[in-house]
Amino acid sequence: MSNKNDFSREIMIGIRVTQQQADYIQSLIDNGRAKNKSSAVSLIINQVMITQGNSNPNK
Repeated sequence: MSNKNDFSREIMIGIRVTQQQADYIQSLIDNGRAKNKSSAVSLIINQVMITQGNSNPNK
């Protein structure tokens, strides 16, 4: 049974990326900012969410 306060979920998805995006994901792994492709994509998503959150004029 899941806890309502548990917001962490693991799901498998596939995404299509451009060569430039794939290179950026690999660079995050190569420079140690991410352990693997999954964590690199999570890092990018979090960065985008933070950036969009800070730029929302309605907050």
